[in-house]
Amino acid sequence: MKGFRMKYVIALLVGANILILAVGLLLNKHIGSTAFSFLVLAALAAGFGIAKHDILKRLALGIDGMAVETAIDQINLVKEKAVLELETQIAAQKGEIKLLIDNMNDAREKLKEQEISISSLIEDANETKVALEKVAAAAAPPQLVLRSKDVDATESGYRAVLIFGPAENKPFGSLRFVAKISSNSETKITAFTVSQNVSTPPFVITADGKKISRGQYIYYPEAQLAADGKTAILNFVPMGVGLIVLELKFTGPADVEVLGNYLHEPVSFSVE
Repeated sequence: MKGFRMKYVIALLVGANILILAVGLLLNKHIGSTAFSFLVLAALAAGFGIAKHDILKRLALGIDGMAVETAIDQINLVKEKAVLELETQIAAQKGEIKLLIDNMNDAREKLKEQEISISSLIEDANETKVALEKVAAAAAPPQLVLRSKDVDATESGYRAVLIFGPAENKPFGSLRFVAKISSNSETKITAFTVSQNVSTPPFVITADGKKISRGQYIYYPEAQLAADGKTAILNFVPMGVGLIVLELKFTGPADVEVLGNYLHEPVSFSVE
């Protein structure tokens, strides 16, 4: 009730102030009668507008505020619909994000499994490589390596004793040795045999501590000597695995090279 009276008091004060202003301007001849009439009407309209504000509002927006309420309901409906759509979109995006994360986790697990599988394959490949290397080594032909070499002078020239041993415990087939000296030298090869000299050692000790006995042979043939004495060929068959002791005789000093079908590499030395 108090607010209702205050509304009319404000309307009266506003209208009275405009009316007093209009009278003062008219008396001082600052405005004419037409302007005065306009100000009077403005004072009445302002007072009436303030006093009847609720009525004007209802006329502008609809009887009993139905239009306002309808507008508010529509706004709330639109808002709720927008919020619902937003929540639906967020839920869908959450689902997509979760699915993406799950796919990434699955992919990570698969990568781990593939890494484990690849590591296993690499280990298997390395084991296979080692096994193949062992098979290749076992299948490789045996080899002879030079264990010792001794050269001394004799009454008729020089004598060289070469002792060869197997690189590993593998039997040999037929052995073939070829001894050569320079064709420019005047020296000749006079003998090339498998040594049976009792002064040769019955065994040697290898670098890894293994004892290798002197070999036995099926027969001891004489070498095939070239007519010019520059080349000698010796073929024989050993019995079992053991040392091979070869003896070469020369008429004088020379540079010698000995090759063999089981030698790891040619043997070169000087006789002097």
